[in-house]
Amino acid sequence: MLHWLAKKYLAWRGWEIVENQTNSPRFAPLLDATGQGLGRFVTAAVPRGRGPDVFIFAQDRLGGWVEGGQTVEPIDFYVEDETVEALIPELMDPMTFRGTIYGLPFNYKSITLIYNKALVSQPPKTSAELVATAKKLTDASIGNFGLAYEYSNYFFHAALMNAFGGQVFEPGPAPVIDSPENIAAIKEMLRWYKTEGVLPDDPSAALISSLFNTGKTPIVFSGPWFLGEIREELDEQGAYDWHRYPGT
Repeated sequence: MLHWLAKKYLAWRGWEIVENQTNSPRFAPLLDATGQGLGRFVTAAVPRGRGPDVFIFAQDRLGGWVEGGQTVEPIDFYVEDETVEALIPELMDPMTFRGTIYGLPFNYKSITLIYNKALVSQPPKTSAELVATAKKLTDASIGNFGLAYEYSNYFFHAALMNAFGGQVFEPGPAPVIDSPENIAAIKEMLRWYKTEGVLPDDPSAALISSLFNTGKTPIVFSGPWFLGEIREELDEQGAYDWHRYPGT
């Protein structure tokens, strides 16, 4: 998350504006700027002196904001060594651009394996077990798929990429999308989809929620936000659980 610091600040956090001129912040729901909408507001408003002094957003636009100028401020001066040492080391790299710190991590999220306990008694411990379990519960003719996740979304594919030792960049700015490791990860995902046939077409978030809630998919890869999408009856019955990703 990126923080542009000032003594008197106007802060944007999703749909909220937080104005602080004293020690008691005032919360005013004046701005509807969730998700990428907030990013567009920041990009357009801050360089013109009309945006927030502090804002909370994902790190993926950091490089563009730095290169564009007048949007994010270096905060190395304010960040003590003890603060950095208290954080998970990997979380500081996304907040750093060309050796300079521009923000501090606010939180982090990860995806995991979520399964329907009525359909899967034990979560798979290996990828081979995962595919075997998914195949047993797949019948594409009636819309049943043993596994569902947004495999066309790189955020969700990253876990498989990491398992093969892939990465987007080398240390530094050089992309390595076509590395052997990344290609192997793509081939494995395509095997699940085309050869094994355990993944649905058009893996949208809405489709995956629907498949899981109707019992047509017993296993999904998703994050903590997915728990809010699970049907109330399944939640009340404790019919689902989650488990770490299967190993190789």
